Amino acid sequence: MRIQRGNTVVFGLLVSLLTPSTVLEQVPSKPAADVTPLEYEILSAYITDAFTGTKGEDRVGWHVSNIVIVNMTRCDLNDSQIEDENDKPFSWKRASRFLRKQAPTLQQATIEKLREVGTQSAPFRPSFQLPVPYQLVDAKEIDAVFTNNGWWTDYYKKYPSSQGYLVLSKVGFSADGRQALFYAENRCGGKCATGTYVLMQKSGTSWKLVKEIVIWVS
Repeated sequence: MRIQRGNTVVFGLLVSLLTPSTVLEQVPSKPAADVTPLEYEILSAYITDAFTGTKGEDRVGWHVSNIVIVNMTRCDLNDSQIEDENDKPFSWKRASRFLRKQAPTLQQATIEKLREVGTQSAPFRPSFQLPVPYQLVDAKEIDAVFTNNGWWTDYYKKYPSSQGYLVLSKVGFSADGRQALFYAENRCGGKCATGTYVLMQKSGTSWKLVKEIVIWVS
């Protein structure tokens, strides 16, 4: 899938674990098992918290009444894709330290589990539980909007009142199953995009957003 052009601002250690121009072009290493009901529960909790209501409006600049999600899981945890600001190899060990520095409660086992499942590709089914309508869209369908000089004005004609489009990975869990980590990327305009690792924690019977570790913005 072609990614729209934009300038990248890198946070933390001045590293970009994966540049915006390549994340959707990565070929998953192997197919994954279906996305589980628990993963849908966690991803739904995140989307509801981050992209709907007042938080969603603050995030993208308008009221969101439609969520667009790319219909296959994606991630950027392929070692061959990790580079620093000088396009030099950036070791997974260093990347792992960066994530834990940004979120001290993040367990190494959780990171390693995401690394295990993150590059796998699995289809999403209409199993999200969201307070607003949502669409699962093939990446090629989104890409087609931007061919022949198409732009975001064309995109929002096709997907009005959406938050842009959201890319999500499979979920990595801690050994006790109460901590979850996944990759999320949302694009909503020429200079409106973020790539983050999302840390969730189970509190009682529900999942709460602990932190979004921002990797890049555009």
